[in-house]
Amino acid sequence: MDTTALDSSKSRLRSLRLEAESILALLAGQPSSSDTRTTASDLVASELGGAFTDYLFGTRRLGRIVGRKFSQQSRRNQRAQLESSASSRISSVLAQLENEVIAVKGEIDARTFRSVRSAIGRARTLSKASSAARACLRIVGHLEQAKPQARRAPKPPFKRSERVSSLGRFDLRAFEQELRQFIAGQLSARLPDWWEKRIPQLAREQAERRMRQRDRTWPWSKNNDHAPIHFVDFKDYAGIITEDRNWEEIFKPYFGDKEVIRVKLRELEPIRIDLAHARDLSRTDEVKLRLYVGEITQMIRGGAPPS
Repeated sequence: MDTTALDSSKSRLRSLRLEAESILALLAGQPSSSDTRTTASDLVASELGGAFTDYLFGTRRLGRIVGRKFSQQSRRNQRAQLESSASSRISSVLAQLENEVIAVKGEIDARTFRSVRSAIGRARTLSKASSAARACLRIVGHLEQAKPQARRAPKPPFKRSERVSSLGRFDLRAFEQELRQFIAGQLSARLPDWWEKRIPQLAREQAERRMRQRDRTWPWSKNNDHAPIHFVDFKDYAGIITEDRNWEEIFKPYFGDKEVIRVKLRELEPIRIDLAHARDLSRTDEVKLRLYVGEITQMIRGGAPPS
């Protein structure tokens, strides 16, 4: 019996289930940051603080209070660090789940596909890592139970001209131009020297080097008036958007989740290379192209809420 994409996906889902379960187990082993109950470590810290102030000032009360507060704050800090780490791992699991559901789109019914993608979207909005991990487990279970839809008669293979035509409305070149204009527009609206201050150094230096090389190679070209942003590599857009200051001050309201936009742009990079070299796309890559370009374009055009 041939191994289908759905069979292969189900074998990979087991590792995603184990990852989500390990995150839940890790979080379950730590008290909540809002838990104000006194623990053994609080009592120890309280007694140590009391002994210290008794030695210095002849009173234990102040030292006990400070010691207990210090222990509780330390516990809250540890929990916050744990939540942050768990959230990052959950974002990775969700990104992999999205890849899996895209890979099996042609083998599961449309209703299941839409349901799972909606569940992934909702999971990304959950603030608690434990809730997101449980949502991941439900999504994995849903995919594991998915049944392959009835196979249709195969369509005749695309001719290259037909395939290019079918992708015309998902023009990655037009998308890249819009994304580039969006990035430059948002940054330049906030500070005039954005190129020097908000573009990562390596990306900036490489873009400037490409611009100088082009000018030397084709000095007679009429298109030599492009700004340096036009020479930035596709792979660098994610780095510009998710740069700490750029993300917090500008792009977070548009894209919401730093890891999600980073993964989507990284997934589009090899597709862009294939299209640039006139290579046929796999069915999975065609689906990714339609979904990711559509979603990112919608984020850009939707606008950020007023700050």
